[in-house]
Amino acid sequence: KGIPHHFRAIVWQLLCNAQNLPIKEQYSELLKMTSPCEKLIRRDIARTYPEHEFFKEKDSLGQE
Repeated sequence: KGIPHHFRAIVWQLLCNAQNLPIKEQYSELLKMTSPCEKLIRRDIARTYPEHEFFKEKDSLGQE
């Protein structure tokens, strides 16, 4: 039934052209950029999940 599980990751990368060098370079550049919404999202995390361990402290893992 379809592609065997152990081949799916390889086939998926081939079908979506994931190894295309210009696309990989563009992705690397996009990772370096900040989102214009990032500041708003970070502010809302503290309000939305004030008691969640991941976001509770200013220097916690979720606040990096």
